[in-house]
Amino acid sequence: MNTYLRAIILILLISTFSTALKAQCPAGYDVIKVELLTDAYPQETSWNLYTNTGAILLSSQPAMGVSSFYADSICVPTGTCIKFIIQDTYGDGICCSYGIGHYTLSVNGVVADSGGQFTFSSTSYVNCPPGSYCNDAFVAYQDTIYNSVGQSTWYEFIPDSTGMFNISACFPDNTCNTRLWVYDYCNGLIWDSLQYGTIYYNDDACGIQSYLPAGLQAGQTY
Repeated sequence: MNTYLRAIILILLISTFSTALKAQCPAGYDVIKVELLTDAYPQETSWNLYTNTGAILLSSQPAMGVSSFYADSICVPTGTCIKFIIQDTYGDGICCSYGIGHYTLSVNGVVADSGGQFTFSSTSYVNCPPGSYCNDAFVAYQDTIYNSVGQSTWYEFIPDSTGMFNISACFPDNTCNTRLWVYDYCNGLIWDSLQYGTIYYNDDACGIQSYLPAGLQAGQTY
């Protein structure tokens, strides 16, 4: 068989496989699949698949044996912002000192992210618009009003001077129930709806809206 014909067959096989996966979900939905091979200490590893609002779609199952393999999938509306977090309690990931562990996150059979070498956690995002997570935040400027583009929106602010800054969602035309979180780091941050890891946090300072005065340092990224 010549190389050209092999290539055509390979393309057809990949296309057929992707179509078969897509067929598992109704029209207008994508199949999100998580595959995981743990290292030799599977009890150290856990993972969750979230929507951008923090709702859990899939979670890891209790570890069994050594170097366990898991695969799970779910249908979500096409274009849904998905967050995948894998954690290792020992802090050495799932590769490569104690077994060649590996994870794969795919959409309709196409790999969106994969890996295994991390410390305590690794986070992946799929179909998420700008501002959906800490490392892809909108740049914010002093004395400027912003409208959130989603239920949770991230902004990055670097003060040009040290002092107190008022961060407020208390406006007469704001009818949204709001909360404010301020962090001084992104890498390794595992966000939740509570105030773990924050340097400032507020909920309902003015009715259902939020306000907080924050002491910030010049040149520091928040």
